[in-house]
Amino acid sequence: MTNANVGRSMASPLSAPRPHPPVNRRHTGTLATWNHGRGYGFIEPDRGSSQLFVHVSEFPRDGARPTVGAPLEFEVDQRTTGRIRAIRVSGIGGSTPLGSSSTVATGDQRDTQVVASSAVFFGFLAVFATLEAHWSVPDWVIALYAVTSLSAYIGYYMDKRAAQARQWRVREGTLLALGLLGGWPGAMLAQQVLRHKTRKIEFRRAFWGTVALNIAALIAFTSPTWTQFIVHGGAF
Repeated sequence: MTNANVGRSMASPLSAPRPHPPVNRRHTGTLATWNHGRGYGFIEPDRGSSQLFVHVSEFPRDGARPTVGAPLEFEVDQRTTGRIRAIRVSGIGGSTPLGSSSTVATGDQRDTQVVASSAVFFGFLAVFATLEAHWSVPDWVIALYAVTSLSAYIGYYMDKRAAQARQWRVREGTLLALGLLGGWPGAMLAQQVLRHKTRKIEFRRAFWGTVALNIAALIAFTSPTWTQFIVHGGAF
């Protein structure tokens, strides 16, 4: 064997990338990193393979929050997004791997969210119909709700795709601003259809705050009192 061949044979094991765990079986590992704000992290498999991306939606819906260092069981999937990722994550032996439940919604809370979102939306339609019948809502307001709702849905879709692909995320402030401007119906639809931004309690509270402010602003700006205020230059 020549010196060149010896060099290649010695270098190849060191330079070869670590393989990923095989699919269609359970593996064990440790949560190496976690981003609470963006809802994803990476698992370090016990068998020495490369770290695997994992999204918060793959954890049990019991209200617990992923904690770095927690021992995990998981499966490996490549079909959903075209890239290797961990799915069906649980604690060792199927137990809950995580600790605090203060910032993540449970499965029961998800059902409550669907009911609450539906009730708010149909309640808003009733309010909107009442305003239209009594005070006449300007056409540009209807157009604003349509455009911002579409923009919000696209924003949520892009944010979820970015989270799955480990790319730059859409800022939560941008998503909330779209809702405040009138895009919250589209945002609510995206949350339930895409199953995105439904588990982080802090974001949910901020989101419902923007919904309340938007509806209050719609009622105020459509009322004759506001019209008089504008016509008379700020004097009632």
